[in-house]
Amino acid sequence: MKQLLLLMHLMFSSAVFAQNAVERIINKEHEAGHFNASILVVKDGKVVSKLNRGYANMQFAVPITNSTRFPVASLTKTFTAILALQLYEKSLLQLSDKVSKYVSGLPPACESITVSDLLTHLSGLKNEPLAAYSSPTPPQRM
Repeated sequence: MKQLLLLMHLMFSSAVFAQNAVERIINKEHEAGHFNASILVVKDGKVVSKLNRGYANMQFAVPITNSTRFPVASLTKTFTAILALQLYEKSLLQLSDKVSKYVSGLPPACESITVSDLLTHLSGLKNEPLAAYSSPTPPQRM
């Protein structure tokens, strides 16, 4: 019984220590003006720390809460690249593959675009959704 109590104490103490360490670091960074966001720390499937610091809108002093939505914008490019490279590591995708291998019905002007071209932003596609499919800009002109 004593061993069980000691084990429970150690497990609880390490979780509390981890939470306090994360909170201390985040609070210090927030006070220094380096952290303005939410953080969720999970260890072994359990929430160790859940913190919100700063403002979602600084102009109107709207605080960040658990339900604050953050625009991720170009951050999705990083996630997409990581996923593509994981598929590459598993030999499920080649960087030299034509995108048309995975996306059917592309216009002829897009048939030579490779996965690598997309990941390195050298496909020549324009940002405008409709214009993106009409005529890609050659990588040499970028």
